[in-house]
Amino acid sequence: MPIIDRMAKLPISGGFNWISAFALLGLIALVALNIIARAVFNSPIAGTYEIGQFLMVVVVFMAISYTQARKGHIALEILVKRFPLKVQTILQSVTLTVGIILFALMSWRSVVYGLRLLEGHETSMVLKIPHGPFLFTVAFGCILFCLVLIAQFLESPGTTKK
Repeated sequence: MPIIDRMAKLPISGGFNWISAFALLGLIALVALNIIARAVFNSPIAGTYEIGQFLMVVVVFMAISYTQARKGHIALEILVKRFPLKVQTILQSVTLTVGIILFALMSWRSVVYGLRLLEGHETSMVLKIPHGPFLFTVAFGCILFCLVLIAQFLESPGTTKK
């Protein structure tokens, strides 16, 4: 069984996807309750916008690696499939390499920025929720995504032994 298939089936990978799903469910419930509170009681829920932003970070970065492992992201197959197999392999290798570099840099900079925000005690304006932990969520999600990209790179046709 290829590495990437095993990664997609790991309980930890699916677990982060479930965290993302529950965060999305929470976001939907929060928005619905805010709409009801505003319409019925003429009083919106304080901090809905802030909580929504933080939940979106969890939704995106906890699910991004699982989606990549399942090959669920959008691809330009219509164009790429017209190229010869060798060109497709080269394009895939270049794309994966650029993705690995980009998401490794995003992870690193998210940690650096998160530490700076923790040191400065940066919080949201209304609910005073610290920003730092959510930047660590971004960093963690980017590292998981990098691991999936590395596994896909190692399994790509240009790098496997024949």
